[in-house]
Amino acid sequence: MRRTMTMLVAASLLATLAPTTATAAATGAATEQRVVTTAGSAGGSAKAPRMKVSKARTSTTTQTVKITTTSRVPVLVGSSNKNRKAVASAAARAVAAARAEVAATAQDCPAEYRIPGRVTVDEVTTGLHKGRYASTTMVFGLSGGCGNFGLQTARSFTIDLRTGKKVALARFAAPDAVVTKRATVAALRAQNPSCRSSIVSAGKMRRASGWNVSSKGLRVTYDAGRAAPKTCGAVSAVIPWSDVAPAKALTTPRGKKPVVHAYAHTAYFDAITAIRSTGRLVTVVDSDGASTSCMVGVRTGSKLVSFDSSSRRSVTKLSVKGSDVRFVPAPGMRRLTGATGAKLRKSMMTPSMTRCASLG
Repeated sequence: MRRTMTMLVAASLLATLAPTTATAAATGAATEQRVVTTAGSAGGSAKAPRMKVSKARTSTTTQTVKITTTSRVPVLVGSSNKNRKAVASAAARAVAAARAEVAATAQDCPAEYRIPGRVTVDEVTTGLHKGRYASTTMVFGLSGGCGNFGLQTARSFTIDLRTGKKVALARFAAPDAVVTKRATVAALRAQNPSCRSSIVSAGKMRRASGWNVSSKGLRVTYDAGRAAPKTCGAVSAVIPWSDVAPAKALTTPRGKKPVVHAYAHTAYFDAITAIRSTGRLVTVVDSDGASTSCMVGVRTGSKLVSFDSSSRRSVTKLSVKGSDVRFVPAPGMRRLTGATGAKLRKSMMTPSMTRCASLG
């Protein structure tokens, strides 16, 4: 598979962009972690909505045990009163839920082991995507309540400023799609170098503990132990928008069939490559007669960002005419047409692609 994709990338004069993209995304992530980011159509207008983070505030409550909470919360400014209240309420619920988690730990603990609890907001990431989606991830540090209990956990919310309501991750990316999981693994490995080799595979990747959106992309955060060993702590990464797409964009419009093309390689005996386009989802299958490998990716215009079974990222230029998506053939690669091409597409490539797109 890497042989074929290397040829195609070279032919289109596009090199694999994973290191460059990862560096840029990592820089963006570092900026977003503790500094308010505004993005989208908000521009520089004084009346445009924007997000900021409040100063730290400490309070004490008693819920089975004494719990001290030190929090910073996202604040929406420059928007309607309804929207400001929606963001404030969502942030307050996140803090309350974190406090309740410590209280629940104390409640289930023998009285002699109960100790005062503590909740801190260790990190607040904000974004305003397209001037419409006010988005936040809050990372909490929880401790006390019972013995040596300690946990770092993420909670998030995104408010649509047109409706004042929360929106789900599916609005921006298909959360359970193989291509989303592979893109997530690639970003986490690139942006968490100290734990790169410990990040789980796409097949074991679960949904993020928290997520938020900005012009830079989709930022995902995983609690300690969820995507990497607990020794790595909470891990996060920014996935560029070119690497993900909503579920509805990854399907073929009703009444149309996926477009499939097959290619032969003159330099490799029995080597066949096929490409299938299903909306913006592109699946590539390589077969040499003895083994089969595949890549899945997201297409934006003629640019394909794809990931192999090890979640390695590649960028390739395609030939696109309406819904007909093809490779820009490399030297020694020819498209199979007529009865031969039809037979291959029907008997081998389409079933292989279906299986490929369903595997992590």
